Amino acid sequence: MRSLNIITAIIVSTFVSYAHSQSPIEEIVVTSMKRSNLLSETPASVSTMESSEINLKAVIGPQDIKYQVPSMSYTSIFGEPYITIRGVSGFNNAPGVSVSIDGVYQSRSTSSILGEIDLERIEVIRGPQGTLYGRNSNGGVVSFITAAPTKEREGYLKIGYASYNQLKAEIVHSDKLTEKTKYRLALSSSNQGDGFVKCLTIGCDDVNKSDRSSARLKLSSSINDDLSTEIILAKTNLEGPNNIFQFITDNRIPFAFLVDTPQIIGVPISLNPNEVYLTPDSESIHGNNSKRDYDVFALTVNYQTRLGLIKSISSHQNYFNEFSMDRDATAVNLYDTFDTSSTKTITQEFNWSFDYGNSNWIFGTFFMDDETNRKTLFDLPLPIFGFPVPGKLEWDHKAIDTLSKAIFIDATFDLDQKTEISMGLRRTRDEFTSIQLNRVFLDLGQFIPVSTTCDRSIKQNFESDTSRFVIKRALDERFNAYFSYSEGFKAGGIATYECSDPYKPEEVDAFEFGIKGFFNSGKTKLNASIFNYDYTNFQVIQVIGTQTVTKNAGLASVDGLEIELNHDFNKAFNLKLAYSYLDAVYDDFVNLNGLNPQLGFQQLKGNYLNHSPKNSLNLGLRYTKEFSKGSLILQLDSAFRSKTHFTEFNDYAQDSYSVFNLNFLWKNSADDLSFKFFVKNLSNEEYLTGFLNSASNGGRFGNYAHPRIFGIEITSKI
Repeated sequence: MRSLNIITAIIVSTFVSYAHSQSPIEEIVVTSMKRSNLLSETPASVSTMESSEINLKAVIGPQDIKYQVPSMSYTSIFGEPYITIRGVSGFNNAPGVSVSIDGVYQSRSTSSILGEIDLERIEVIRGPQGTLYGRNSNGGVVSFITAAPTKEREGYLKIGYASYNQLKAEIVHSDKLTEKTKYRLALSSSNQGDGFVKCLTIGCDDVNKSDRSSARLKLSSSINDDLSTEIILAKTNLEGPNNIFQFITDNRIPFAFLVDTPQIIGVPISLNPNEVYLTPDSESIHGNNSKRDYDVFALTVNYQTRLGLIKSISSHQNYFNEFSMDRDATAVNLYDTFDTSSTKTITQEFNWSFDYGNSNWIFGTFFMDDETNRKTLFDLPLPIFGFPVPGKLEWDHKAIDTLSKAIFIDATFDLDQKTEISMGLRRTRDEFTSIQLNRVFLDLGQFIPVSTTCDRSIKQNFESDTSRFVIKRALDERFNAYFSYSEGFKAGGIATYECSDPYKPEEVDAFEFGIKGFFNSGKTKLNASIFNYDYTNFQVIQVIGTQTVTKNAGLASVDGLEIELNHDFNKAFNLKLAYSYLDAVYDDFVNLNGLNPQLGFQQLKGNYLNHSPKNSLNLGLRYTKEFSKGSLILQLDSAFRSKTHFTEFNDYAQDSYSVFNLNFLWKNSADDLSFKFFVKNLSNEEYLTGFLNSASNGGRFGNYAHPRIFGIEITSKI
């Protein structure tokens, strides 16, 4: 596969010699830096995808963006997105990469699913954004911008069918209600009727079936020339497994209290990709069988005054999650988990931006109140006089509350016609409260409490000052160079379940030098950067015992190089290339491997960070042919990833692999009807996207990517 990527690059490069004169690549305006700037003039590493590219490549979320953006990886653990940028990631309510939808901060990256329909643009900012964004943005920010309401009536209907009996329908309608008010309504429904994970147990259906529905209403009003509002109501419901983990190594060890159980003797497991043994009469699968509900209400108010623009962004978010797991992944019901959680989040941001002389200023405040309740029930045998007896472990987090307050200032100064500097400072205070009660029960017809393993209430406060400094210099009319220093801060906390020690805040100092602009008569756009990160108390996601927890590594560092190239050969051919090199390692981390405790504590200095392949290459080649009755677009995308480690011990990794996706799109001359045929994972590559260790049952579990999928899609304007 690696050779195919090299050959593709060579073939594509030969077109350059024969390229004819062509109109320049269109400039893109980005807004994720809380200012409207041309992408080529933004002194930061920013990748974008416009609506046409999103629709062509069927991009719906981070799982698809990862093959379009340098230094970005994505997996999912128990349905929770796990986004990694430049070696930085996080999990659950403490992600390392921040997600926003239409400027609204999402307390959980899971909420990104609310922004996955009717998108206008996706912007990915790489590098710490501790000044403008603050919370959980040490790796960067993924910003979804959904399509805006229109004054003129417009809309579309989209229907699709794909392998494994996948059905999808999406309808969007936009129009004005009054002369000053307009709306946009987007509805989506999808169903996967067949699973691509084969159940080998007699009487067990294939798994990975799912249902999903989404709705979003946007209302925009211009009250007068100075005052405007936008209201967003959005809701998404999912049922079915989000991802499936299965045994990938046959090195199971007995439970500490279970000897010679069927799990160890006589009960098979599958080590083949997308194959599992499951309990026939159980809907639980190894991964999760889940029900998820998300909804958000957001209000944005823009008020233009003589003193500048005042913006208010308010939101109320609800998240509910319920899932079950078959942790032993055998045909015998040995070890199941049932989990429910609910979260309510309120956010409020005020911004005041204005120009003063040759400078632009932003003052802002941010407030968040995030309240979560979570309960997990482990159904497993317990040792009574040396014999296994039905039992349960209840882990009850009665409260996981986070109160975050921040104030920030950011300013840009034009020193002359070619030079500008930007400076920013943010003050943040996070107040964290955890109330936890974990208990052990026997299941003897009724629950009989045996012992309490954790009963505590903890309050923690974290404060930080983060800053940034950027200098940008215009090299000529089409090219800019910049140097930036930025700081990042990620609050500490406590493990979600186990009675483990709290973990410390994560801090990072980041340096970056980059160039960006156009050359070759505007036909070629180049973004390139080199960067260095130094981390203190780097937060690491681990599995200890039965649960996923967060710990601190002492020190970590990331050195890297990124190149993005967009080239129009002529009216027919376009090439997009994104390459990244990462040297992301632990500089000081003494840790114990739960699956190999006999090795004792190990110094992991020099080990690679998780989900941080040293080399990543994305290639996209688009061919467009115009006809009298319409146009044909052929899009071929390939992505190469070198060896990717999944644990801090570097004891298990996915070897290098390549993925190919193919899209054919036909549009009629009136541009009101289109037909698309697509193939995802063209070569049917088998590779792992996620990985888990579990010391409780000696398992190494992997989440495989989907196999080759064929599909069709028809879109008609209405």
